[in-house]
Amino acid sequence: MNGDILSLMDFAKFFDFARAKQTILTVAVKKIVTPYAFGNIYFEGDLVTRIEEKPNIITYALAGMYVMQPEIFSLIPEGQYFGMDKLIQAMLDGGMPIAKYEMQEYWLDMGRLRTTRRHGTCTNAISRASNLAGSTVYACDLKP
Repeated sequence: MNGDILSLMDFAKFFDFARAKQTILTVAVKKIVTPYAFGNIYFEGDLVTRIEEKPNIITYALAGMYVMQPEIFSLIPEGQYFGMDKLIQAMLDGGMPIAKYEMQEYWLDMGRLRTTRRHGTCTNAISRASNLAGSTVYACDLKP
């Protein structure tokens, strides 16, 4: 787990999921919904084909939590920095399967200064952890 992550993840569920997948790496991902402030227009040439009013942009963040099997250490070169991004890319380039676990619990990346400054408003929500199951994080606002 990255040291700048705040989460209420059920690690037992994550571990059980990873064991069932039988890959040497399972990554946790978090659905991120970002409201888009404008209407989006689609076109072909000079003709409009579709319009979508203020759609949400949905992406999946690498949540900074992993389950690894001991075999993964053979992929990491000695004596040099080799981050998770490089490890994941090396595995993909080598055709190695990587499982993803979509977490539903509260998650916050504390590594971003702006997020960290807003952390105080999010911390209060942690006390409501029992209400967060299945929620999606909208930036730092929690929607139960």
